[in-house]
Amino acid sequence: MTGKNHFKGKCPICERKGKFRIDDKEGRGTFICACGERGDGWRLLHLT
Repeated sequence: MTGKNHFKGKCPICERKGKFRIDDKEGRGTFICACGERGDGWRLLHLT
């Protein structure tokens, strides 16, 4: 986690480093990546 309450690192979907972020909005595990994927924690589990 960073000081802004989000994790930033390597994307588990496209493998690009520094292009993936989990910000956990509303406690749903929301994420976004520069590869175009975004969603909640369940979507991330489905994609990986």
